[in-house]
Amino acid sequence: MAEWLPIAISLLALAISIATALATWWAPQIAARLAEGLRSAASRTERREDLKRWVFMTLMQQRATPFTLEAVQAFNSIDVVFADAHAVRDKWAAYFKSMDRNQQVPPHTQRQQLIELLAAMAADIGLTGIRFDDLMRSYSPEYVMRRINIETMSQTIQEMELQRIFSEASANTTPQASSS
Repeated sequence: MAEWLPIAISLLALAISIATALATWWAPQIAARLAEGLRSAASRTERREDLKRWVFMTLMQQRATPFTLEAVQAFNSIDVVFADAHAVRDKWAAYFKSMDRNQQVPPHTQRQQLIELLAAMAADIGLTGIRFDDLMRSYSPEYVMRRINIETMSQTIQEMELQRIFSEASANTTPQASSS
């Protein structure tokens, strides 16, 4: 048994040497994959934060007229972009519900809920210096509002004309009963 002991120790030393060599070979590769994973995770976090800032900034810019195409796109992104911000999503749900005509929520209450949504977003992205009155203040010159009203009226007129044309076309294609 004493003759096998040096052989066993030699084999154990050989196994340890091989394991050390493999670890030395694989360690940089594993470290590189780990670093890439961390960079990728950081990049995803940065992209999500950028999207949060984009949604917030878009809604801040459009808060005087929150029905523009840009505002609608930003609103429709909230649940995904702020998936981890329950306060924001709760404020968004309340504001969204208030916009339902069947709820008959007064415009000043809708405005209040929009400001509360913006405040929750600001807090989530770390803009702690923004006050409630900062969120209430928006610049909307009269000529801009007139332009928006003109565009809205033009669109309404076009929609009415299209409905009239569609109704006439439908009436002209309705089969008539023969009088024979």
